[in-house]
Amino acid sequence: MAIGIYGGTFSPVHYGHINAARAFINQCGISHLYIVPAAIPPHKRIDYSDNPAVRYEMVKLAFEADKNITVSDFEINSSEPSYTVNTLKYFKKLYNEELIFLCGADMFITLDKWRNAEEIFRLAKIAYVDRNNINTAEKEEFYTQNFNADIVTVEMPVLDISSTKLREMISKNDDMSEYIPRHITEFIKSRGLYSKEL
Repeated sequence: MAIGIYGGTFSPVHYGHINAARAFINQCGISHLYIVPAAIPPHKRIDYSDNPAVRYEMVKLAFEADKNITVSDFEINSSEPSYTVNTLKYFKKLYNEELIFLCGADMFITLDKWRNAEEIFRLAKIAYVDRNNINTAEKEEFYTQNFNADIVTVEMPVLDISSTKLREMISKNDDMSEYIPRHITEFIKSRGLYSKEL
């Protein structure tokens, strides 16, 4: 059994994230999963009105029924950009057990460009959610040969919608029930999240 780490902005958290977390646990022998919302993501821009503390509360609400999932405030409480290598070092020191880091295929193909990529591969096995429209085979081979990476894929139906599109739908008060649990939609509306985009 291993400790799972699943990072991201989760802006907003949706069924794609929730299903990925559960598939990750079931397919990768995860004893406990830590969801780690990013405070200042180095790889993407998020909405100017974003409040990391509120996002953290939203993600906690999404996973509160999952007893083997904990939403960590490690990155939210950090004053530095949310570099994955620092998060992995923190959890490795905390548990000294095997770590498996989950990301989407879109992030997987960029891992070698992340800060201290070699250390990321040393600290954790990498799991990614496979998507048919993203060619990951070349990167898998590259990571294995150059970083001695241990890689596994997580199979699940992909929610074919972007977070940007979801925020746009929320701002228009569209029906979100296909993509976001009702109690999360109610939280978003109660906090006035994503009511205006840049």
